Amino acid sequence: AALMGDKLIVVVNNDIQQVMKKGKIILNEQNRARLMGALRMVDEVMISVDEDPTVIRTLRLIAEQNEGHEIVFANGGDRDSEKEVPETDVCRDYGIEMVFGVGGDNKADSSTRINQALGHKK
Repeated sequence: AALMGDKLIVVVNNDIQQVMKKGKIILNEQNRARLMGALRMVDEVMISVDEDPTVIRTLRLIAEQNEGHEIVFANGGDRDSEKEVPETDVCRDYGIEMVFGVGGDNKADSSTRINQALGHKK
């Protein structure tokens, strides 16, 4: 994703979203943001402001804060470009390019694997 532009903003799911998606908080939003921010190629980290599983409000906020700049919404390998995602309309409204499969299909690690290693079903 860092190679797609001149500034990389990483959106981290907030704790509400993590509970919705994983059933619990594995690593809280502040620590996930801190870890992402420690990566050299990351210029800015933003904790999602959305209270549903999407990042629609967060993308709108980023677009409004970066008016006049080209924005790319880079989706990881687990997002499907064959169908519309919830963020499609906000991306169209703000001229945000959507790119899928960023980082490839194979995750080096995942919260699902961590949960399984800890003996949790979900």
